Amino acid sequence: MKRKYFLALGVLLLVAVATAYALISAYYEFQNTLQIKGVGVRLWHWISDTEPPTELITSHDWGKLAGGETGYFEYIVLENYGTENITLSFSTDLNSSIGTVKWEIEYFNDGQWHWRDWEQALAEGIFYIPGHAGNPVRPGQMIGMRPENPQDLDVGRIRIALTVASDAPFGSVDPFTITVTGTELAN
Repeated sequence: MKRKYFLALGVLLLVAVATAYALISAYYEFQNTLQIKGVGVRLWHWISDTEPPTELITSHDWGKLAGGETGYFEYIVLENYGTENITLSFSTDLNSSIGTVKWEIEYFNDGQWHWRDWEQALAEGIFYIPGHAGNPVRPGQMIGMRPENPQDLDVGRIRIALTVASDAPFGSVDPFTITVTGTELAN
């Protein structure tokens, strides 16, 4: 009787340990294709502080992220290669039960770089953040490279933050699209 009791207790303990391990080591596996659409907008991957970007971004593999974890795709440069001033908007078709996507931009203030939610800054019309009607992206302008000698309110790098929902189901995530749209300003 004692033997059956200890055997059952051992099996129960083994199941509990396996379940705990599965929950602790659970993650999402992302493979994402960035779709860039709009008027005169290109995204570049900026690898060197001293040279202009040369690698066009077409996709990014987020790899594995656990629930509640945030992964970043950094060193992005946005270019208006058109002939008109443009405003920007951002979207994604990632299911919100899986996570959220945020575009972030750096700005320089009080001798330090700080990150800011780019979409929120555009919605608020923050004057020093590019991409809204009050501060459009000019033709040929490239945003996302830190200036050599920054002054207060200069903008710097761009990154995309992907935050996984803490209560989402685990497993593989189908490819999803992140889109930045450049819209010409009316004359």
